[in-house]
Amino acid sequence: MKYTNVKEYITLEDVLVSNNIMVIPGEDGIYFINIEPWKTPEKDKHWYRFSINPFDIDFLKFRIMDQGIIKYGPMSFSKIYTLFKYLNISNNDKYNAKYSNIVNRCFFSGLDFKKCIEEYNKSYYHSYNISYRRFIGIRSNLKEKIKIWLERLFKEYNNFDNSIEYIQEYYKKWVLLVKLIQTTDDSIQNILWKFIDDNDVHSLLDFIRKWKNQSKDHLIDIKFNNLDINDIDILLSINIYNEQLDE
Repeated sequence: MKYTNVKEYITLEDVLVSNNIMVIPGEDGIYFINIEPWKTPEKDKHWYRFSINPFDIDFLKFRIMDQGIIKYGPMSFSKIYTLFKYLNISNNDKYNAKYSNIVNRCFFSGLDFKKCIEEYNKSYYHSYNISYRRFIGIRSNLKEKIKIWLERLFKEYNNFDNSIEYIQEYYKKWVLLVKLIQTTDDSIQNILWKFIDDNDVHSLLDFIRKWKNQSKDHLIDIKFNNLDINDIDILLSINIYNEQLDE
């Protein structure tokens, strides 16, 4: 590895205090996180691996990987575009694509934002100009949404119990809840998280039961990636029944 004087693991607090947080989604519940200034050249960027896979030994840990392991290009654009949709930066796909493109370029270029945007607007690879002021707003929104997502993932986690049994239970109870809510649009997410806070919800099953017991006059029909509340309730009930049989 190329890095020196860099901690093998950093904490959630280390990430949350950074003004430069950036996330690149990977596969199977793996994300790559960078907390250095965006103007750091591509080859010098330190990347931390972050896992929400319950079978990963580094579950909910930020472990140093290496410098320059993620490269600028179509693949990084695709991952940032996925992140924009997952964090609901906008419900407009063209808008997400437009700003994913410039975020990708600014993040990896090593240039200050104004210089990067000037060069981008002078190029011939797109049919629109980027506003510097608008870009700063988008970057700020992206940073805050990443922080909120991480805080929600860690909300119920007990750092003192690293047993595989607890991690699997925590994943089913809370991480799945966060993942499912992230698939809804921003306006629905706000309603769901307010409901979770107001009703002291601590798990996915707890959420579903309390949500279904609302007054029918206020009940919103929520679908998660084509899987609705009733389907999830049935699946969870079957899983719980199977666990009881195993015992």
